[in-house]
Amino acid sequence: MLAAMEPFGLGLLAPPSPVDAASPIDALRGHATNPLAWPYFATSSDLEGLPPHVISVNQLDPLRDEGLAYFRKLLDAGVRAVSRTVNGTCHAGDWIFREALADVYLATVHDIKGFADSL
Repeated sequence: MLAAMEPFGLGLLAPPSPVDAASPIDALRGHATNPLAWPYFATSSDLEGLPPHVISVNQLDPLRDEGLAYFRKLLDAGVRAVSRTVNGTCHAGDWIFREALADVYLATVHDIKGFADSL
């Protein structure tokens, strides 16, 4: 996956596109833009009628922007959705570091449970 990453500003690396990230498991790229595999590629008509969603992303996650774009697409399709960003954490950092960041982990559990209870 690192080979697919391109350097940009300040020595940081840009995350691969969803298509590039899938290349190890979809070598022929037959599902590269399939919305069932990559919700980022879903259209409003693909999303209409879906059940409510909670989208939780991590600030330093390379997939963050894709998750937020999906959240906006859900709203545009009339799907009830809420979004939250866990600041200062990497991909799944609120779960991976739940002992070291207990307050962050508990906030994630609280928010997701609150969403589920609201249904």
